[in-house]
Order: sequence, then C-alpha cells, then structure tokens
Amino acid sequence: MFVKPALSSFALRAHIPQCKATKRWLNEHNIDYQEINTTNDQNAINHLKRIGVERLPFVVTDKGNLTGFQPAVLEKLV
Repeated sequence: MFVKPALSSFALRAHIPQCKATKRWLNEHNIDYQEINTTNDQNAINHLKRIGVERLPFVVTDKGNLTGFQPAVLEKLV
C-alpha cells in the first residue's frame, strides 16, 4: 500500500523571513518535505508564476496548498 506524504513540496527563497519561519516550523514538527529553493532556480520561479503563485513560501500538501507562514493552517494540512 502506498501512502502519499501529507506534505509533498515547499517552495521558498532562502532570504525571506516567512520562508525561514515555515522551514523551521516544518523541521520542529519533524515533517518530511521536498524543498524547492527558488533563489537561483528560474525554472521553478517560472512554474510558480504559471500556476498563479504570487507569494512565498508556497506549500503543497495532499489536503491543500498555502502561501505565506501560516502555522495554524499548516497544522490542519499536515
């Protein structure tokens, strides 16, 4: 049986405080994730723009997505 992880990816820019806070929160809660650092990845930036993401961090889960640092929402999604 394959169980999809609750959190599949997390896009960020290393210097943005909300991205740092989200990453810290995920690590403190021992949540596995794939980090996509868009700081120097133009392909990732272009993809996020194409799908309408205007704010980082962008968190993708099997229950929904969110932007920005929102610990209360993260708790419900992971």
